[in-house]
Amino acid sequence: MPRPSLLFGDQLPHLQAFAASSGVVDCRAERPASLTMSARAFVVAIDLRTSSTPQTARRQLKAVLKDAVVEARRYGQFAHFIVVYAADATDHRLDSAAAGLAMRVHASLERELGESVDVVLLDVTGCESPEGLSRRLAAHIQRPAGTASDSALRWRDVEERSIAAAAMSDYF
Repeated sequence: MPRPSLLFGDQLPHLQAFAASSGVVDCRAERPASLTMSARAFVVAIDLRTSSTPQTARRQLKAVLKDAVVEARRYGQFAHFIVVYAADATDHRLDSAAAGLAMRVHASLERELGESVDVVLLDVTGCESPEGLSRRLAAHIQRPAGTASDSALRWRDVEERSIAAAAMSDYF
């Protein structure tokens, strides 16, 4: 049986289709008793739309991400650590904060796990296609780690191309 993708965090409407996909264990409401200790991907949903200020949103992203990394360590080896978040408006400082967090989390997880792990922070603000997002996430999770090592992307970056392709163009 293939290792599942584990979904944690907030109830983002953008992730409804992904949560219902086969191979995804939705741990947001409650953790199943049979939860495996081995996962292919660790996916975290963060709703920043209720943050009162852009500064609060950046602090919330950082705090939730810190807790998510602690939780992810419980599941041993995994190839993908993906954070999907939605914010109220485009905040370029939030984009910068996400890029820095992706780089730090990537280095930390690879050092601790001793294996390659893709860390992707994806801002889905403006995403109107939960099915398209689900397809992008599922396709990326099937790829080997190393195709998007540490990336902070927006929905518009991946709407028409894969997460790996968007991450690659982000480097160049």
